[in-house]
Amino acid sequence: MEVFVKAHATIKELISDFPDKGALIVHLPEQATLLDLLKVLGLSAEKVTLVVINGTCVYTAPALNQGDLVEFFPYMAGG
Repeated sequence: MEVFVKAHATIKELISDFPDKGALIVHLPEQATLLDLLKVLGLSAEKVTLVVINGTCVYTAPALNQGDLVEFFPYMAGG
């Protein structure tokens, strides 16, 4: 299956060959989970603070579906 990945801020720098604009298309086996996607991308869960799948924040590692849009956000600080 294919899922689409958007990485925000510093997360982009952690994924090799991430496009400057748009989303990265990642091919995964059926029944793949969010943890599987993190492994394929070489990301550790500690680097990602917020995960949004199809516009909804997730706090577990759900199974992914064909065509899902997965967005990763890093820790943020304000001032």
